[in-house]
Amino acid sequence: MLCQDILLYCINGKYKEDDNESFRLWNLTKWLLEVNLEFIDYFKDLSTRNITKRNRVEDRLPRIKRNVKELANIGLIIQVGTAKETKGTGIVDIFQFTEVGRMMALVVESMNGDKRTYAENQLYELFQNHYKRALF
Repeated sequence: MLCQDILLYCINGKYKEDDNESFRLWNLTKWLLEVNLEFIDYFKDLSTRNITKRNRVEDRLPRIKRNVKELANIGLIIQVGTAKETKGTGIVDIFQFTEVGRMMALVVESMNGDKRTYAENQLYELFQNHYKRALF
């Protein structure tokens, strides 16, 4: 489910870069804390509910990194560059979803009955755009 939620970030995610395509692992993790049921349930517990948002992100970041790396290894996500941290002086990786990654996200989204029509329309548009580019 975590990998599916990571894929859904390209459709529903917030906290993206200005181009609304690229993302940082920190921002992806922050979003996943809001939508991933496993994370939501974990941090509802009395022993974890008072953990700060920053510490929650830091706690989950290594696992998200591993999953993003796995998705990159199969061609669904690519690293497109690096950027300065928003807070601090370090450098962080910037990622984007590939066309295949977007397609897979839309397939996952289409399994959700409420959003099926939207996902099917977006899949159709993605294929149309891909083939238009291929012809020219």
